Amino acid sequence: MDIGIYCYSAQNNLIYGCSLVNNGRGIDCYNHSLGNTIEQCIVNDNIGSGICIWNGGSNTLILNSEISHNGYGMDYDQYGVFFDESSYMHIEGCTISENKKTGVLFSYDTSNNQICNSTISNNQMNGIEFRSNSHQNTIYHNNFINNSNQAVDKGYNNVWDDGTLGNYWSDYTGQDANNDCIGDTPYNISGGTNKDKFPLLLPYGEQPSVKIISPEESYIYFRNLKIYPFFTTLLFGNIKIKTNAANYIYGIERVEFYVDNILRRKDTTPPYDWVWRLSSHLKHRHIIKVIVYDNDGQTATDEMNVLRFF
Repeated sequence: MDIGIYCYSAQNNLIYGCSLVNNGRGIDCYNHSLGNTIEQCIVNDNIGSGICIWNGGSNTLILNSEISHNGYGMDYDQYGVFFDESSYMHIEGCTISENKKTGVLFSYDTSNNQICNSTISNNQMNGIEFRSNSHQNTIYHNNFINNSNQAVDKGYNNVWDDGTLGNYWSDYTGQDANNDCIGDTPYNISGGTNKDKFPLLLPYGEQPSVKIISPEESYIYFRNLKIYPFFTTLLFGNIKIKTNAANYIYGIERVEFYVDNILRRKDTTPPYDWVWRLSSHLKHRHIIKVIVYDNDGQTATDEMNVLRFF
């Protein structure tokens, strides 16, 4: 099998800014390859796995790289990133998406590894998987989005948060009673009994996020009571506009509420909501818009088209 970059018992090397495309494997580090760094690489469309580190690899950094569309040949290893008998690996700032099997696989006897600040999305089997005897790994501040199965943990003593914040899961359905954008109930990890104790309601990253959570699109509301689905969002009477707004790194400075591009309210403390009491009897079509400003001066916007009567 052709390999883009092959490291055999290689130590303390830097693989930087490489494009590794259409190989058998993208990068293969074998037989006690130690202390290597893979940074700002594009590892896409390889027949087997994008990156393999196995047979005693340790202390490798994988930083700010794109690892996507790997594993579309007939080789047995069809993963984005594959670790086996490897420890003290660190993945940060990576995009790992649309790989044929699992985005990141920790095979047997992998321990003390860390994944943070990465987006793992649209992988065809699992976003991330820990097999048996994988232990003491830490996974936090990641975004798991629309993987066929988000995560599997068959190991032990793996930790899915940093003590206060966990990960964003696109299929999380729990509540957030105090509007801190952290779920009130844990996210269950399949494969065992492990949990993310602090699931995030919005994606983690340096940019702020905002979402109008009430009213929900394509429902009828009568004075804040959600009645039933409809082909559009139809409102009768006063309605509370509720949002989730967060920047888990910088924090939120304020949230602004607009109707038809007219500022109606500024809110600086959670929960970020506003009761829309006034309405023109002559106009029924409106656009609700919410803009969030974080403490780093960045903004994000969400908006909704509604019909409102009285």
